[in-house]
Amino acid sequence: MKNLLCGKEIVKSFGEGNEKTRVLNQVSLEVERGEYLSVMGPSGSGKSTLLYALSGMDIIDNGSVSLDGLELSGLEDEELSDLRRRKMGFVFQQPALLRNLNILDNIILPMMRDNRKQVGTLVQKAKTLMRLSGIEGLEEREITQMSGGQLQRAGICRALMADPDIIFGDEPTGALNSKAAQEILDLFDQIQKAGTAILLVTHDVQVAARTNRVLFMQDGRIVSELRFQKEKLDYKARAEQVMVQMRRVGI
Repeated sequence: MKNLLCGKEIVKSFGEGNEKTRVLNQVSLEVERGEYLSVMGPSGSGKSTLLYALSGMDIIDNGSVSLDGLELSGLEDEELSDLRRRKMGFVFQQPALLRNLNILDNIILPMMRDNRKQVGTLVQKAKTLMRLSGIEGLEEREITQMSGGQLQRAGICRALMADPDIIFGDEPTGALNSKAAQEILDLFDQIQKAGTAILLVTHDVQVAARTNRVLFMQDGRIVSELRFQKEKLDYKARAEQVMVQMRRVGI
């Protein structure tokens, strides 16, 4: 299967002079089309920085990142912004929704730049995604009237508006209770089965167990990898495998 996302020898540092710290140290990885992948590691291991580097949200010092064969470093800022909006979706621990807009308007807002004359079409698509994600009927709600789980579902709807090739998630269940987290993971399962690749950064063993491949990071490097057999969906057994691997590599 052709790789969708490819990172080669990625180097990223923060700070200057004696305070300069290398956060990513020649990291390479590939993500296949439709793959469900997670990245784990202790705080400071570089996992979130890797997500930002792969999505073009951070400029890397050395190495390369390409999406569907297109090298990100060769793009101007506006071109990169357009690529992220059209080809990528983002789900963060705290959904970045605007307080002065209702839920429906928050969902369609990123797509308005490309589709100002097709507002009706955007609204219908957003309502379809809201129905599929279980928040149908909440279109006029303000974000202060929504639970954390509902807001995260709205964020996922927004991420899916452009039919992206890949969803990036940075601790997407970190602020949710266990019931809401499981519901969000069930929604991710549906998204991935429909053909969208998903890359999640997480510290949660239960989240990693829902993916098909887990990368373990330490000190800016990928130190280990765990693949699950797709036909085996015993998440408890998977979680145990993740914990064993974490102990094995000292995470």
